[in-house]
Amino acid sequence: MALSELRRARGRSAKAIQDDQYKLIRARNAGVERVMLFDLAADPLEKNEISGAMPGKTQELTEALETILSAVQQQALRASRSEMDDETREVLRSLGYVD
Repeated sequence: MALSELRRARGRSAKAIQDDQYKLIRARNAGVERVMLFDLAADPLEKNEISGAMPGKTQELTEALETILSAVQQQALRASRSEMDDETREVLRSLGYVD
């Protein structure tokens, strides 16, 4: 599995997950979300969106995407709560990142 994320201005973003054959893209534009599925083996240029024809695969990759995003968020939360040693704090202070 491979994960990618893109954020643009004005509320536009996209997250994608890909396995050996399929790629699922979850795009958001102005608060409207769209989920697209592509068969990369049959359609490497991603011209034929097939989520409606393959709801099971769409659900599988959507769940995998959510699981990975949740794990990343939890890891970031734990890291933000961890204690810094004095040397790290001093380096960050010298760079202006912490007071």
